[in-house]
Amino acid sequence: MITLSHPELSDLHIDPETQGDALAEWVRPLWPANFPAPTRLVRATTAWADVSQPYVSILSRATLDVVERETGLAIGTDRWRGNLWIDGWKPEAERGIIGRILTIGGAELRVVEPITRCPATSANTETGKLDLDMPATLQKLFGHRDFGVYAQVVTGGTVRIGDEVVL
Repeated sequence: MITLSHPELSDLHIDPETQGDALAEWVRPLWPANFPAPTRLVRATTAWADVSQPYVSILSRATLDVVERETGLAIGTDRWRGNLWIDGWKPEAERGIIGRILTIGGAELRVVEPITRCPATSANTETGKLDLDMPATLQKLFGHRDFGVYAQVVTGGTVRIGDEVVL
């Protein structure tokens, strides 16, 4: 069973195996009129992710601070779907470490590429509404549509909040 909540709708409690039609009906009033309407819930047979590799995403709070300051919005971390948030770097410092290996706690990660952002980051995670064209905003602020970097695990290990990041 899953439960979904939205500030403009009653909570929905469904069994996704048998009540996919109820989910499609529940999201319909939230759906943009110019998009194809939801019709059913489909079981994924593979992982649905932004990239085909099992990367870890690394994002910088300083870069987020620039976006929030320049847009005047409290965007927060949720819409970016990040795995690791780093404090203490300069804005966009993560772009300068592509190809390098980071040690965080007991793990080693090789930074492999920037994360080019899609329109999904334009949605406010509290309301579900599109409140900003995020790819266009990133392009305007930084000259590209990237936010964060992907890293490949070189050596697995425990990573804890507050662990130092060593290049």
